[in-house]
Amino acid sequence: MNDTAPTNPIALEPIVVDTETIPTQDPEVIERLTKDIDWSYQLKASEVAPPSNWKDEEKITAWWRDVGNAKKSEIFFEGERKKDEAVRTTSLDAAHGQLAVIALKPGSDAPISLFDEQWMEPGYEAWLLNEFVRAWRKLTGHHQGHQLLGHNTEFDRRFMRQRSLLLGVRLPEIFMRVLRPWDDAVLDTMYLWTGDHHQRVKLDKLCEIFGIDRKGAELDGEEIDGSMVWDFIKRGEIGKVARYCGGDTQRTWDVYCALRGRTPRPAQPVFVPSELRPGPALSMVEAA
Repeated sequence: MNDTAPTNPIALEPIVVDTETIPTQDPEVIERLTKDIDWSYQLKASEVAPPSNWKDEEKITAWWRDVGNAKKSEIFFEGERKKDEAVRTTSLDAAHGQLAVIALKPGSDAPISLFDEQWMEPGYEAWLLNEFVRAWRKLTGHHQGHQLLGHNTEFDRRFMRQRSLLLGVRLPEIFMRVLRPWDDAVLDTMYLWTGDHHQRVKLDKLCEIFGIDRKGAELDGEEIDGSMVWDFIKRGEIGKVARYCGGDTQRTWDVYCALRGRTPRPAQPVFVPSELRPGPALSMVEAA
């Protein structure tokens, strides 16, 4: 765990928060989600057979060798893929999905990534949330005016709130309350750009257009996004996920600063209107 939070609370700048979530690890939930899929594909595999009017045993044996076994393998492979998809969707649903990493970025300070290599141990998620509460309180002190900043931050806020309710961890009030439309306690770079809560834009796209390092920059360009997080963690690379999560808080902060005009934009070429250029020129009225 990166525990580099400053000793003194920062000035009242927004605090960026980002999470990385993983699918359910509950065997009972996994069984419930996959048993019908498993049964369906077992049935499909059982129906694989050579033409019923074949009587030649050598021909039947050759068919199984050349065609039938491959067909069954394809069916079982597709079934496993469907089961994996069904379980993976829980990473977006706090009813069963779980938090793996939480990162904070206090204003312009360095990101703080909270995680542990033993993420699969019982009690990890409650520990992670309690560590987050401790870090948040260390950053904010007595102040209640800190704004929460994120990209599509309502997902993170909702996921953390719902998991905390299930695990009995009390989060800071800004994560627990229902926001009113006029409430500016929570800032979202997605909506600061679109101006419309019905429109969405990826953080990586905003990084591209503002000239900010894109996802994976903190991993020397290794490809990663939210859909790959579970694969990294299964491979024992939660440390990389934590660096990526911290990197997203930095990207969100940089985009926020660009949207607020706090970072200079590249100088634009000087444009000279045609009527001021050497040689004959017509005004727009004359040209019309």
